[in-house]
Amino acid sequence: MLKEFIEINNLKARLLAVMKPVSSPLGAASFIDVSASNIAKTVLFIDKDKCGVLCVIPANSSINEQKIQKIVSNGLLLPASQKQCLETTGYELEFVPPVSVYGIKVLLDESLAEKKTIYCSAGEKQKLLVISPHEIIEHNEDIQVVDICI
Repeated sequence: MLKEFIEINNLKARLLAVMKPVSSPLGAASFIDVSASNIAKTVLFIDKDKCGVLCVIPANSSINEQKIQKIVSNGLLLPASQKQCLETTGYELEFVPPVSVYGIKVLLDESLAEKKTIYCSAGEKQKLLVISPHEIIEHNEDIQVVDICI
């Protein structure tokens, strides 16, 4: 799914294979020579209308849920379950990429927007997506660059 998205949209982004399955992008840091501040994680929330809000933050940071609540005015946001994530994005909860997700709001933390390149989930256990924040912004229909970390 993601590979096709990259090809169809002529992105400069690329998929990077890692030697062993990882449970998170930060877990892959031990396999690649990249600063943890350049690794991003995605966290999906579901609002009261069952709409998704995908937060993209540095992997070594935590989300400030109060900030997200102020940005998204669709009522209470709750972390998505594995089932909700698959239904909403088509990806497993731990491996949602920051692009190739449709019909959901994306919040990109402003600290990542300043980076030249970031490494993040690529939809599967043994791959990372290497992408510029600019491409994340350009290839999401509903995206905001905001401060959402603690």
